[in-house]
Amino acid sequence: MHLSAKTGRGGEAERGGGRGTAFFFAAFLLLAPTHAPVHASDRFEEGGGGGVRIAIGGDIYHGLYWLSHDDIKGDPDNVMTVGDLTVKNNESVVALTGDFTNDKGITIGLKLEFAIDGDLEEHYIFMEGAFGRLEFGAPYAVSETLHYTAPEFVPNNSIDYPYAVNISRQSADLATFIIATEADYKVSFYTPRLIGLRFGFSYVPTLSEARGNNGLRVPIGSQSRAGGEVSGSPSDIFLFAASYFGAVARHWDIGVSAAYGYNDGFSASGDVEYVSAGMAAIWRGLRFGAAYKYQRNVALRGAKDHVWAAGFSYRYRAWEAGVAWRHSLRRGAGAKKINWGAQAGGTYHAGGGLRLGLDVQYLQDRDPDMAGQIKLDSLSAGVIIGVSF
Repeated sequence: MHLSAKTGRGGEAERGGGRGTAFFFAAFLLLAPTHAPVHASDRFEEGGGGGVRIAIGGDIYHGLYWLSHDDIKGDPDNVMTVGDLTVKNNESVVALTGDFTNDKGITIGLKLEFAIDGDLEEHYIFMEGAFGRLEFGAPYAVSETLHYTAPEFVPNNSIDYPYAVNISRQSADLATFIIATEADYKVSFYTPRLIGLRFGFSYVPTLSEARGNNGLRVPIGSQSRAGGEVSGSPSDIFLFAASYFGAVARHWDIGVSAAYGYNDGFSASGDVEYVSAGMAAIWRGLRFGAAYKYQRNVALRGAKDHVWAAGFSYRYRAWEAGVAWRHSLRRGAGAKKINWGAQAGGTYHAGGGLRLGLDVQYLQDRDPDMAGQIKLDSLSAGVIIGVSF
């Protein structure tokens, strides 16, 4: 059941998506030839002792979008032009995973995840056992993997997901800045899930780049669409997260999450601080989710960003449809900036990992403190084909 906008694969640290085509290298490095293969998506399945298991899996998404955007000529924040017809890959990835379980019951493995354009996304080694799970390298931070938010009813495209929204200008929705760390090295630890609870911790020595809307990567310290000019690279970033998921009544499942992050001495304005809270409720085929995110000091002079998101969806057999809403507010840095929008759409689950989706978004970017009180509207509609294997 998809609950997380960030990963599109679970809303938990177990962010598998049911994908994975597994195979063995049986000629060597196998200690137990009868052991079943592990899928690329089975990140948190317990190993049972045995040989090396290697799997390839992936999620491929392509969307054909019609885009109509207000524009400001020469505005450095513009990322699209009026009336574009474009193809988006919606964060398509291919993953290679290998692991083995020793005689102590500890599973040790490696994951490499590549974007469809060839960029290396997640890449890390992990150790997992009764103690929990350790990850070393560049996985998603715990503040993302344990985060609940508005439901995802369009294949891998949620309104609370800053890579996926179709907007010509981004001036307010920056509260994911400090957690957009998948390209940066870190150490993450997850506790085992006990009575529905799981806790996580990530430490990021240095944040090297941010990611804004439409997946744009921007080095920290540059004038950028992802948050304006910042003074140097933030370092020593600590992120803490917790989530609960369990049944509270017959047919009712509830998920709740919270996260806190900070670093020391990002700029002369003070430290970065990040706070998030989210929830999800499932009753039969009906899902509801909501989230709040706050971040302080993402740009020079210290801005405060607030982001709210909520939505619901319903699935009946192979058909799924939903609506969602988001509102972002930035105060500080000498200005007030607002971004809000809505999304409607649905998915037909055709079976065999094939999904067909329809996505409609309307977003508005307002800069009331700027000369002329700028207000830009963005409207988009598209069809998406998704394949998981």
